[in-house]
Amino acid sequence: ATAGAYVASKGNPNLTWESTTSTNFALDMGFMDNKLQATIDVFKNETTGLVAQDTQKISTTAIDAGAPYTNLGSMESTGFDLSLDYTDATTSGLNYSIGAEITKASNEVTELISEFYAGYSDRIGSMTRTSVGEPISYFYGRNVVGIFESAADIAGHAQQDGAGIGRFKYEDVNGDGVINDGDRTKIGDPHPDLLFGLNVTLQKGPWDFSMFWNGSIGNEIFDYTALYYESPYFFNGNRSTVVLDSWTPTNTDTDMPALSETTLNNEFTSANSFFVRDGSYVRLRSLQIGYTLSDTLASKIGAKSARVYYNGRNLLTLTDFRGLDPEVPRSGALDIGVYNRQYPTYKMSSIGINVKF
Repeated sequence: ATAGAYVASKGNPNLTWESTTSTNFALDMGFMDNKLQATIDVFKNETTGLVAQDTQKISTTAIDAGAPYTNLGSMESTGFDLSLDYTDATTSGLNYSIGAEITKASNEVTELISEFYAGYSDRIGSMTRTSVGEPISYFYGRNVVGIFESAADIAGHAQQDGAGIGRFKYEDVNGDGVINDGDRTKIGDPHPDLLFGLNVTLQKGPWDFSMFWNGSIGNEIFDYTALYYESPYFFNGNRSTVVLDSWTPTNTDTDMPALSETTLNNEFTSANSFFVRDGSYVRLRSLQIGYTLSDTLASKIGAKSARVYYNGRNLLTLTDFRGLDPEVPRSGALDIGVYNRQYPTYKMSSIGINVKF
């Protein structure tokens, strides 16, 4: 065996802890002899000394060492949490409880030590940006406004390098008649409009049942993974079946560019809105069904009590996201919502028994 060490990122002796000042107003309520309980919490969080890797500072201390962590600026987040819980029992002996939670929050960067910060960057350049007045880590790139249908369509559009029939048409954001880096703009937001959860428990006689759903609405995902499995010409390897819907003169109602043997128009070599997808989802996070044996049956195995159960996790996901998983793990403050070949959430089923002797 060979031991070794390397510098993962350059240090910063001036780095300090983040500081957050929270203001909350909460109200707890009970109705119907407290069978129905509600809690609402309105909050405002002000964070200073926001910590993230400063991608504008390249390490000179080691080859391939990561950028140093720095206090980049300040951020404000506001929103509310609402929870409702109802617990009751029927005359037939069914005990049940239903709980729901909703969170609505938004954030805005209020101060930066630089004009902006580029976030996650890879083969297609930087995909996220953070700037004052915007939410942290919004998606940034060229905005696709269609696909060129004809030579006349190309001639009537702003000058665009690599323009061709069946290729992406980019928005001339600054109106100067030329598509260039000055036309990159905000193309998406990874932050959800709403987070929610639903919990249900039932119990009658020896049977019990519980399930928990959660999800988000309104968030977007930058599906960098599509660079590999949706590209009509980029890299070797398998492709998604969506490329079968690529643009042709007889198939113009599609968002997929034409198939090509060459790399044209930078569709898949520069960040653009094609990669931005709706990340809303609903997921059955957990489900459990149990049966408690009678004392007579339990005693036959020498136990005081016994319960057998089935437990399932992530059994069902409802989403329009065509990538592998709408739940994108977060690896840093400046690359929120970038899906880059992370291992997807897995389904799991198990059967077990709880025994007391």
